Amino acid sequence: MEKVLINFKDGKVKTFDDVRTTLISGNFLIVIYKQGEITTVDSNEEAYALTINEIFDLSQILNYTVKTKTKKYDQE
Repeated sequence: MEKVLINFKDGKVKTFDDVRTTLISGNFLIVIYKQGEITTVDSNEEAYALTINEIFDLSQILNYTVKTKTKKYDQE
């Protein structure tokens, strides 16, 4: 999973955890992430996995950082 930090030109900052992927298409940054949801309907719990796409105009973004966790291996 990746963590994404977006800095906007107006000074706002938005952070995403558990991001599946980011991509640039045309003049837009697309952030795709998943989120779990549990709802109760008639005393029955239903679980859903939501795939959420957020789209940002690159003209409003100063920069963004994608942080990917890795594992360090000993070098012998």
